[in-house]
Amino acid sequence: MKKYVTVRYVAEILSCTPSAARKWLKRNNVHPLSLGVGRGLGLRWNLAEVEAVIAGAILVPKEKEEKKPRRLPLSQRPLEGRSLAEQLALINGGTVQ
Repeated sequence: MKKYVTVRYVAEILSCTPSAARKWLKRNNVHPLSLGVGRGLGLRWNLAEVEAVIAGAILVPKEKEEKKPRRLPLSQRPLEGRSLAEQLALINGGTVQ
């Protein structure tokens, strides 16, 4: 006999919210069975299909993108990377305006 589970059960397995689990099931073409309207009824998913999709899915956490390095302080910037005003200020020993 086939066993059917609720979206809350699938969400517990996936460690996510029920709405995220529902979207994940839809994205992976696992279709629900409607048991009708009423208390305790509603949509159920075949447990064997859910487990097969979970087993086939490669669950690799996303890697964080490297942030762009911040601009170096004026004293550490190379001369060719500076504006004309900064170059003149460096030569004259003054500050940049």
